[in-house]
This record gives sequence, structure tokens and C-alpha cells, in this order.
Amino acid sequence: MAAHRRDPRRGAAGRQDPLRTRRAGCAGRTCGHPELYKFLVSLHELSQSPGQKAQVVSALDAGNAIADRNTEVLSWSEYRRFEWQGNLEDAEVVTYTTADGEKVTVSKAITPELFASVQEIGLSRYTLEQRADDGREVAGADTYVAEHDIAFFGWPEEFGHGVIQFETKDGKKYVVSEFENKEMYDRVAQMWSDHLKGGDRIQTLRDNTICPISTRSICWARAAARRRARTTSSR
Repeated sequence: MAAHRRDPRRGAAGRQDPLRTRRAGCAGRTCGHPELYKFLVSLHELSQSPGQKAQVVSALDAGNAIADRNTEVLSWSEYRRFEWQGNLEDAEVVTYTTADGEKVTVSKAITPELFASVQEIGLSRYTLEQRADDGREVAGADTYVAEHDIAFFGWPEEFGHGVIQFETKDGKKYVVSEFENKEMYDRVAQMWSDHLKGGDRIQTLRDNTICPISTRSICWARAAARRRARTTSSR
């Protein structure tokens, strides 16, 4: 009499595990529903991360919507607030509030691509707010400053997360995010890039990196005077 072999896809009570059944019958991209398979694998990964799972469960209990594979990245103006635990750069779960007041929780395990986008937008907003607290005006979506009106400019890596600062000839100090005003951000970043290509890279780096943020305006004024002197002498 042949020995009975238990189907490994069934649990102790004999019920079939839908996740294991799907994984066993789907060989990666050969599966008939690759997106569904990918989503089920994400749910499995979530179950393997107790801390992340606990945050998602807590969000569900609070009535938050949980982002899934159909959730799209919103425009900058549609995000009103971001919440996370610990350091945002290390967070695995981020909750955002929309302009309509809806709270949506995004999990790194469930929707990794969406999470990466939302996390970076959150980091950019947080960085922008920190710089605004230092006394700079946020260059919003409708802010336009021509290149010839910009006196001093920062560089993309100074703050990171798509945030750059600049000052106008009339003394206004701005900070801008590429997620809110990409045209303005690109203009300032290009000025920095063009300046480096001008052959004064070492001095430029010294002008911009030896000054602490608290005294950056004074340092920039001195650096600008040196650059103007070098420009005049080279004519």
C-alpha cells in the first residue's frame, strides 16, 4: 500500500495556503498574471517584517487607506503632510495626507517603487521646510527668477533630496525643490554646473564648502567679491 504524502501547499489543518499555491504554480515572469504574483510576493515579504507589518496593521486600525499596486504618485501640491517613525531616510512605512484629507499609508514591502518615490518627496519637503525655517523664502510652483537676476547659488548636493538655494541681486534668499518647481531648480543647478565648467572648480568648492550655513550669506558675499575681482582681472 503506497504511503500517503501530504501536499506541502496545505497547512496542518489540510487547508490550502493560497500564497504558497500561487508561488508554487508561478515561475516568475512565466506566470499568467505577473503583477498579481509580484503583489502576493510583496505581501509575503511584509509578513516577514514584523515591525513594518505592525505599522501597516496600526494604520488599518486607524482607518488609513493602504497603498497598493494601483496607487499612483501624486503631484507636489496634493501632498499636505507626511508621517513616519524614526528617521525618514530609514523608514519602511510612510503615511501621507492628501489635499482632500485622506490618509494613505505606503509600505516599502507592498509597493517598493511607490514607497521610494513618496519617501523622496517627503524628504524633499522636510529639507525645504528646514531651510525655510532658517529664513529663506520657498520658491513655489509659480516663482520665476531669471538667470541674470540670480547673484549667488548653491549646488545640488549641498542639502540633497532635490533642494537647492539661491539669492537674487536685490537680496532675496530662496530655497526651491525640484518636485515643486523643477524649472527653477534646473535653472539654478545648471548655473552651478556651468560655473564648474568655467575652470574655477577648486576655488568655487572652497567658496561654498568652508562656510557654515549660519554664516553662509557673509561667506557668499566675500566669495562673490573674489569672483568679480577675478572676472574683472581676466577681461
